[in-house]
Amino acid sequence: MNKNNTIMTLAVSLVMTLISLNVNAMTYNEGIAADTVSTAADGFDYDGDSLFSVADTVVNEKTIAADTAAVATYPDPTHHFRAAEWLIPGGVAVFGAICVNASWGKNLRENLHNTFSQKGLNKTSIDNYIQYAPAALTLGLGLCGVKGQHAFKDRAIIMMMSYATMAAVVNVAKYTFKEKRPDSSSRNSFPSGHTATAFVGAEMLYQEYRTTHPWIGYTAYGLSAAVAYLRMHNDRHWANDVLAGAAVGMLSTKFAYWLYPKIFREKKRENRMKRTAFFGMPYYQDRTAGVNVAMVF
Repeated sequence: MNKNNTIMTLAVSLVMTLISLNVNAMTYNEGIAADTVSTAADGFDYDGDSLFSVADTVVNEKTIAADTAAVATYPDPTHHFRAAEWLIPGGVAVFGAICVNASWGKNLRENLHNTFSQKGLNKTSIDNYIQYAPAALTLGLGLCGVKGQHAFKDRAIIMMMSYATMAAVVNVAKYTFKEKRPDSSSRNSFPSGHTATAFVGAEMLYQEYRTTHPWIGYTAYGLSAAVAYLRMHNDRHWANDVLAGAAVGMLSTKFAYWLYPKIFREKKRENRMKRTAFFGMPYYQDRTAGVNVAMVF
């Protein structure tokens, strides 16, 4: 009896042990399977992330290529003008010319002159100098390496063309209209040469930096407007004189920018600034001091 009980106990223990081993084995296998599935899922997620990364890379490369192509094919805005850019200053110049002889125009300009002019009092000569400030800034910024639409050489040629056009138009108009100045000093009031000179430089600054630093051009316009005001303040010009002078200056510059590529071959934009260099070397010899300046372009 004891022997049979012992055998029975051993048999039961053996069965329970086998069952326990089988259960543990199943749990272990299920754990491995679960880990395998999880690893596979992680691998899928990683592959998905990789696919997204590849997609992002392709999109970015296409975007960069598109941006590069856009920059390469971007037209120089200084040589292509909308009709309004010609018509508005042209209309102002015509309006100023009409005011020379029309009775209503004379009344209008006299009323404005009474507002702005000091009738010869508190005169200043600063307008004789700041009229050249925008042009000096145009060349100075180019020498300092502030990149605009054109290299220094191209910019200098356009400036000469602009001033030549402006001088021709202003002088022809002065001797055609023979308008008396407000201070009655001479009969060459219309249009204002000082104002035209200032606005040639201002328009150049705007054209050179309109796509990169437009505030430079706006600042130059403000400086030129100050010249126009001072010409009336000093009792040297009527209001229609300075309006026409500003219009002539702007139109002369626009005309030069439009004409330039039709006469001269412009350098490529990516290489043109690299060929301009400016050097200065002080010297002292025989009790004379100075600076030797050299420019390579």
